[in-house]
Order: sequence, then structure tokens, then C-alpha cells
Amino acid sequence: TGVRSTGSMRSPPCNICRGQRGAALVVALLVFALCTALIVAMKSEFTLFYQRGANLFLGEQAYAYLRGAEDLASLALVLDVEQDIEEDQQRDDLTEIWAQQSTPYALDEGGWLVGGLQDLQGRFNLNALGEGVAAPEEGQPAGNERERSRFTPAQQQFIRLLQALGEDAPAQVEAIAITEAIIDWLDSDSDITGYGGAEAEYYLQLAEPYRPANRLLADRSELRRVRYITEALYQQLEPYVVALAADKALNINTAPLVVVQAINRQSELAPMDRYSAERIVAARDEGMPFSGIDKFLRHEQVMALNTVNDVVVGEGLDVRSDYFLLHAESEVMGRYRSMRSLLRRDSAGGRVVRRSQL
Repeated sequence: TGVRSTGSMRSPPCNICRGQRGAALVVALLVFALCTALIVAMKSEFTLFYQRGANLFLGEQAYAYLRGAEDLASLALVLDVEQDIEEDQQRDDLTEIWAQQSTPYALDEGGWLVGGLQDLQGRFNLNALGEGVAAPEEGQPAGNERERSRFTPAQQQFIRLLQALGEDAPAQVEAIAITEAIIDWLDSDSDITGYGGAEAEYYLQLAEPYRPANRLLADRSELRRVRYITEALYQQLEPYVVALAADKALNINTAPLVVVQAINRQSELAPMDRYSAERIVAARDEGMPFSGIDKFLRHEQVMALNTVNDVVVGEGLDVRSDYFLLHAESEVMGRYRSMRSLLRRDSAGGRVVRRSQL
């Protein structure tokens, strides 16, 4: 009576099994590819993030060394004052320790730090040109003497400086026009100075118009915007000029040759002859800096100028300085940074007036 058993469920055909196994393999490969792509993307992002972090860290470390250079420079200036007091020689000159050539200092992390100080009062202060040109009064001498009397001592000095720049230096007429244009750039009025001045009316007619600053220069590079100042002329002037807010006298002990040629004298608006200026600079730099303006005025070469009715004027000159420029550079693990700091020395030490990273 037995009934035939239907038995268990039949297994799926072999072709169906093979299809399922193929689909699983494809899914696995897709998952693997997706994971690989994610890992590569994450690694790339992590590497970029790590590199950015390292650059920031090493850059800040290099900047910290530059700030340390400021502290060292300030300390050197204070020590110089103390040494001058001990030796009873109140002067700043190129034989002192702050003016010596510096050598790179090796850093523990790998790299170097170097910095050097320059006396900014050995340069001509452009902001001293701010006063306008005075009209000649009745009874003043005629000719060249009358022309010279139109300008303040600082303006006369800058006219001489322009003419002493070398073979391509401006002629006296051009130097006067340049000076007048700078005066108008600095002064607050809209009156054109002399024959070479320029106010807003001129600058607004340029292809790319702008207005004159009508204020003191914050940086000497602003000269590039002034009428007559070409790039070639600016490059010639740059080593010899500075823009200081304070009215400070020129340090005759640190002034370069061209600036020495521009020293005011009771003569025409021509610069001192190069031979006389070279002898003054040579005597100063060979270990005999001037201890005072009276010593400078009694120098044999200065006295020789006085004998030919070219009397040197001591007004606006000094042998001490308060403003210095620190140019510091550092490299840490291949990361290079550079900074310039304007330092003002006072009774409390060296104080940073402003800094700029290059």
C-alpha cells in the first residue's frame, strides 16, 4: 500500500548556482574598488592636510626665530648705548658692533638665521620735504642765490642728492622739478608748487588716474607714484632715502658717499665734488669717526671747502641715531622666511615701530 514519497525539494539547476556566484563576485569587486578609491582619496587628503600643517608649523617656527632676531638687535643697540656712556663717546658709527657684517647662525632643527642692522638716519628722510617752497621776498639776492633761497635746507639737500646719483643723474632744473612734485605729494593743500609741482588735476588725467596722497610717506616705495619718478630713477634713489615720520637729523658718521655730497653748504644748489666727499668718507671709515659736528666742521677737507667760499653748514647733521632697519632671514627644514623691522631706540631699549614680511 505504500505511497511513493515525493522526497525532499529538488536542488536548483547548476546554471542558476553559477549565476548567483558570479553576481556575488561582481558585488565583492565593486565593494573592493569602492573601498580602494575611498582609501586613496583619504590618503591624498591626509597627505595634503599633513603637508599644510607641517608648512604652517615650520613657517611659524621660522617667524619665531625672526622675532628673536628683533630682540637680539634691540639688545645690541642698548649695549651700544651703555658702551658709549662708559667710553664717553656719544655717537653711532660704522665701526660699532651693530654695524658689522653678520654670519648665519646654525639652528638646532636644521637651518640658519641671519640678520643685519642699517642706520636709517644715514639716509635722507623724504618726509622732511613736506614744507612748501617759499616765494622769494623783495631785497633777496638775484640769480642762483635767489633760486636757492626758495627752498628749505632739507629741500636744498635733496636737490643736491638727485644731482649726485651718477652719470644718469638729473640736471639741476630736473632735480628742482622732482623736488617740487614730491612737496605737492606730501602737502595737504591743492596749490601747485613752483613750476614742476603736480596736484590732483595732473594725476587724475593719467591713463590710470589716482589722487596724490597729501600726507607723509609711510614707505619710500610710494615715490613710484610721484610725477617724474621713473622706475630707473627710483632704483637709483632707493639706497639713499627713507620715510620716517619723525624729523631726525642726518648722521654724518653713517651717511654713504652720495648723501655726503648732498650736505648743505652756503653755495649754489650743486652737490659737493666727489673727490672732497671721498676724502671725508675715507677719513671717517678708517677708524676715525666724528665725535661731534664741530669735529666734522673742522675736518681738513671740510675746512678746504670753506676756503673757496663753499662753507659747509652743520644744520640738520648729527653723529647719533635713533632709527635702525633690521633685515632678518631664517630657514627651518627648507622653509625660508624674511622680515624687515623698523626699530626705534629710546631710553627703554629698542622698540619695533613696524615690520613687514617679504
